[in-house]
Amino acid sequence: MRSFSNSQARYDGVSRFLHWLMAIGFGVMLVTILTRRFADETPLSDALWPWHRLIGFTLFLLWWIRVIWAWKMREESPAAISTFALWGHRVLYVFMLAVPCMALFRQYGSGRAFNYFGIPITQASEQKVEWMVALGNNWHGNLGIVLFIAIFAHIFLAYWHKRNPATDVMGRM
Repeated sequence: MRSFSNSQARYDGVSRFLHWLMAIGFGVMLVTILTRRFADETPLSDALWPWHRLIGFTLFLLWWIRVIWAWKMREESPAAISTFALWGHRVLYVFMLAVPCMALFRQYGSGRAFNYFGIPITQASEQKVEWMVALGNNWHGNLGIVLFIAIFAHIFLAYWHKRNPATDVMGRM
């Protein structure tokens, strides 16, 4: 099947699907963040904010699926156009993992339960783990900002490379 194999010019269909699904997810995350920041305590924020945690955990799960799939397809994937591009993508992956991990630390440490569409992820408890709460409070938002800066740089650079047919990467993904 063509959609399950890479070529040097294009990623496979699964990789492209996961990439764009996560792109949509990050777009929704940005909307929830901006709504919370600029329209907090409004009906819009009240409607959107509960989705932040659910979409964030979905992105966390998709990250694992994407990493496993990329590892499986590593021999067939198009080569990076430069060392900078290779490391830029690796940095994106690190931040895409670090941000939800900080939220999960905070969630678990707070002693509050978290259910993902009815599936228990963390149980409620009487005990708080203060270092986990502090770690999440100190790093989740800050790393999230860095992640979004990296995402916007990723988008900008993809369009930047579109100008040169030798480095145009837009058709790959």
